[in-house]
Amino acid sequence: MTLFPTRVRHVSLVATLLFLATLAGAAPAVPDGVRRIADLPYGQDERQRMDVYLPPAIAAPGANTPNAPILVMVHGGAWMVGNKAMPKVVENKVAWWVKQKGYIFVSVGYRLSPQVDPLVQARDVAGALAKTQALAASWGGRSGESHSHGAFGRCAPGGFAGRVAGPGVCVRRQAVARHRGARQRRAGP
Repeated sequence: MTLFPTRVRHVSLVATLLFLATLAGAAPAVPDGVRRIADLPYGQDERQRMDVYLPPAIAAPGANTPNAPILVMVHGGAWMVGNKAMPKVVENKVAWWVKQKGYIFVSVGYRLSPQVDPLVQARDVAGALAKTQALAASWGGRSGESHSHGAFGRCAPGGFAGRVAGPGVCVRRQAVARHRGARQRRAGP
């Protein structure tokens, strides 16, 4: 008797996750002056892509390289759904970190469960971080410094991004906490 309600809850959860995944397909709005490099591959699979957002100081034609810091974000979705370009996840971060603060922002896509196991997902995130470090200077970003990159994410991938980042990538939780606080202050009472 208790098996039926459990199955209904599971079906409901899966339906909700699938619905949310369909909403994730829309591209985020990019603020004026910010340049988006979409679907940059870091692996062979179609989900092994990242979007790079360059600040106005770098995106302008003929701009000097300002040696911008880089933030790498891994999207949430319980490792089963979601997309690197989800507007609700990307837009506020691009508006704040890229447009206002001059950071380069990289939003990472990865292969999802159950198609791959967590170790493969870990390699995906590590591959995206390695590609980011390799291309940082070509984007006008800092490279070769242990404090030049930050990694974060939403839900489970957030903690995971910090663990995969390892040496050479500094996970700046304080910066993310300051961003959340700034967003709450802007929202007003």
